[in-house]
Amino acid sequence: MSGKLRKKQIFRIKIFCSGCNALLYKYNKEGPGNLVKCFVDGITENNTTKACTCPKCEKVFAREDLLRGRPIHRLIKGTFFKRGNTGKK
Repeated sequence: MSGKLRKKQIFRIKIFCSGCNALLYKYNKEGPGNLVKCFVDGITENNTTKACTCPKCEKVFAREDLLRGRPIHRLIKGTFFKRGNTGKK
């Protein structure tokens, strides 16, 4: 890899609960691809009261974890859906 730093693309998306359609997060996603995890510092608006739990239906949609020292939420497949620009073509 050369000495140049790559500039990552940022996509603003909204993440909703698949059970009750409640807005969970507004998130700045880094780079294109599937949404598997959310970096906590990338969440711009957090509508949850308990960590990784839907405020309306109390459904757990993610698990707290660390990735290279950064806190993340690992999303559970099928418990959420997203809207917005995801970078896929």
